[in-house]
Amino acid sequence: MSEFYETWEDRKILQFRDLQVTHIALHPKLVMKLTGGVSFESTALPLKKASPAYGAPVTSFAELSQREVEGLIGARPLSWAIFDDGDHRMVFSNKWHVLLAPGADDSWELQVPGEPPLTFP
Repeated sequence: MSEFYETWEDRKILQFRDLQVTHIALHPKLVMKLTGGVSFESTALPLKKASPAYGAPVTSFAELSQREVEGLIGARPLSWAIFDDGDHRMVFSNKWHVLLAPGADDSWELQVPGEPPLTFP
């Protein structure tokens, strides 16, 4: 078992509560960097969910301005789950609820220093 996640049923629960987002960019792909040298890159763009409620409206990051997306800088990931199908569900300290559901042609990679990367597919 890795020290940066815990496996539970069909998901990995990342242990990133003490980290903060230091950089985020969307073009040509999503690049998010966190303290501690953690880096997440994805060809699939995430969705910002209006609330944790089931059926709450979502907005693609593609529809947000870079300035709006930069609202994540300084936020801590309070919860970050990666499901076995490659989907991500994230909740940040700035109250953003973020979903990522890669399509068949998408890929993502999560790098944590000193650990093998997590990848999709």
